[in-house]
Amino acid sequence: MTELGLAGRMDDDAFLNEVQAGVSAWIGQIRKVTVLPATTPFPSGDSEETEANADLEEVSFWTELEVALKNIRGELSKPEVVLTLTMLKEAKRFLATIALENNTGLEAAEAHATDVANYLRSYPIEQLAASRDMIRVGEAMDSIFEHLPRIRQSRFYDLDRCARLLEASTLTLRQRMESILREKNKSNAIVLTLSFEQYEKDVRFPTQDIFVRFEDSFDTFTDFLLEQGRRKRVASSMDPSKTPAQVVKSIVLYHQLLRERLDAIHSFRV
Repeated sequence: MTELGLAGRMDDDAFLNEVQAGVSAWIGQIRKVTVLPATTPFPSGDSEETEANADLEEVSFWTELEVALKNIRGELSKPEVVLTLTMLKEAKRFLATIALENNTGLEAAEAHATDVANYLRSYPIEQLAASRDMIRVGEAMDSIFEHLPRIRQSRFYDLDRCARLLEASTLTLRQRMESILREKNKSNAIVLTLSFEQYEKDVRFPTQDIFVRFEDSFDTFTDFLLEQGRRKRVASSMDPSKTPAQVVKSIVLYHQLLRERLDAIHSFRV
């Protein structure tokens, strides 16, 4: 303190009060971030408009939160922060220093965010969103179903959130399939005026392949969810009363509308 010219300020109550108030402000700012892992719901609403891109937002939220918490940890290790805390300790102002070191929830938030970010980092939703043909769409969905059971390795990502993630991905699936059909056939009318052989080759067989593979994978996934629910994991951290069976029953499969429409077109064509 003498070398830094602060020795004479150690008995200055007004100065120390100002420094302590600054540390208390840091604590409040940090807590605004550290409460997010436990309080942030899945980014979807009650309509397709609010559900759109929810899967991408979920992955982005957790990876960005992990970075933000690491940045906070880095800020707290900077020399100016260390000096501030040392000065308050020298002046026996322990209330703020203890709170900053122990009561911000930073350690628990870091553990939560890192765990979830590790689970979601390789979730192949960008692969699905970037697919430009039905073969790649099918491969992306297979990759998604292969990834979902890795929730067993996650301590904090609950079953309900996992179900919501798949639900949002079915909307991305439908949007990609619709986009590919429009790009390939230019307009909906062409689907009806293609020769039947060409229609089967370009529309019926590729889309049915995706739908059937999805159905098989979804059945396996729902069995997995129910089994995990019976074993150890709560259905939802946001709603502890929700059972695994209720989680499974509540999953909305947005691509079903497209499947029903294409089935109607196929019946007409036949």
